Amino acid sequence: GKVDVNEKLPEEVRVFALTKLSEINEHDAAHRLAQLWNMIYWYDENEVEMFIKARLEKYIQWKDVFPHEASKIPDVISSPNELIDMFNELVQTVENSLPIIGFDAEWSETCKGVALLQLSTTKKSILIDVPALLKSIEGCNSLEKTVGDLFAGRIRTTTCSSIVAAGFSCREDISHLRKSTGVRSSHWFTSTERLVDTKPIIAAQQTKLKHLGLSRICEHYLGKPLDKAEQCSLWYRRPLSLSQRAYAALDAWAVVAICSKLDHDFTSSSP
Repeated sequence: GKVDVNEKLPEEVRVFALTKLSEINEHDAAHRLAQLWNMIYWYDENEVEMFIKARLEKYIQWKDVFPHEASKIPDVISSPNELIDMFNELVQTVENSLPIIGFDAEWSETCKGVALLQLSTTKKSILIDVPALLKSIEGCNSLEKTVGDLFAGRIRTTTCSSIVAAGFSCREDISHLRKSTGVRSSHWFTSTERLVDTKPIIAAQQTKLKHLGLSRICEHYLGKPLDKAEQCSLWYRRPLSLSQRAYAALDAWAVVAICSKLDHDFTSSSP
C-alpha cells in the first residue's frame, strides 16, 4: 500500500532511514525526507567517501565478477528480437560441465507479475523487461522461445545436456512469472521441468546455512556478501538506474556461482 512519510515514526527509525540513504549516496532523497520529518540532514563528504569505499570493499562488485565487462552493466531488454539475440548469446556462455543459467526476479506484492527477470551464467548476464514484452504478441512469443523453453528443458548445451534454470528460494519468483500474462491468449510460461531451487540443496549439504538468505550464502561460498541496498527499489519504474541493474544482474549471477561450489550433479536428467 501507499506509505505516508509524514506518519509518526520513532526517532530511531527515521535516523536509521537517513543513515542508510546516506550510505548509498542518496543525499537528495535523504534531504527531502528530513524536510518532511522536520529534521536536519547534513553529511560530511569525507565521511561519505569513506562509507562508499568501505561498502565497495565489503560487498561483491560487478567489476570483480565481470572484469572483462567492467563498464558494461547490462541494459534492460524490451524488444523481442533483442531478447532472442541476447538469450542466444547467453546460452553460448553456458559451460558443459555446469549446464546452468541462474535466475532471479524482481516484483512487488502490490503489482501483478514480475517487473524484471534476470538470467546469468558465470560469464554473462541479461535483464529482461517482462512487462514491456507482454504488451505484444511478438514479445510473448519471444519470451516463450527463450525463458519458457529454458524452464521447460528445451534449451541445450553443445553437448546436448538440457540446461537447468537455477534459482534460490524461488517459489514466489515462479508464482509471479505465472501471473505475468500478456496480450496472447495462451500463456508463454507453461512448464518448470528443468527448474532447480538451490536453497534445499545447500541446506542438505550445509545445515548451518539453511536459514540464511542469498547474501549470507554468498559470503560463505564466495567470500563476500551481496549488497542488498537496492532490494526494495521501485522495479516497475523505467529507466532503471545503473545500481539497480548491477544489483539485479548480480543476484542471478550469484546463484550460478554458488552452484559451481556445490557437490551436486546438475547434468543428471532429474535435477
